[in-house]
Amino acid sequence: MPKWIEYITKTKPDDNDELMMLSTSEKANKRIKFSGIWDWIVDKMTSAVIAKLDTKDKTVLGAINELNSKSPRLYAYANKSNTQSEIIEIESYSTYLVFIKHDGGTNNVIYAIMSESVPKLLKITSSGDVFSAKLTNNKITITSTTNYWTYTIIKMS
Repeated sequence: MPKWIEYITKTKPDDNDELMMLSTSEKANKRIKFSGIWDWIVDKMTSAVIAKLDTKDKTVLGAINELNSKSPRLYAYANKSNTQSEIIEIESYSTYLVFIKHDGGTNNVIYAIMSESVPKLLKITSSGDVFSAKLTNNKITITSTTNYWTYTIIKMS
């Protein structure tokens, strides 16, 4: 049998490749396929509890899902060609940024919707006066007096 350093190195295993392992419960050397190791890793990722995670869910996949749900994401978007108002329902206790711009023009406005039981609308900056927004009963109404405009709403939390 060759020395360990004399074996040929394989850089990427195939599912049917095997490893030698010691089964401590059976006190015997056993062969195991890489596909079996992968199945074991997936089971651990979905069920193993890791107390050191700074998330409510302490499993790896649960923590990833929890963190992804907290990251900013596109909530609503529309490219409008008329002056018809848009009404978008929002959730309480969530924070949003609202960007409205005149396509090809210099008119724009940015609003924040603050995370509270009764959300509040705060104008951050604006240029021009063709856009307005109001917030009533967890619905934001966006109004434009010009055609060809776009709004984007990002949910922050």
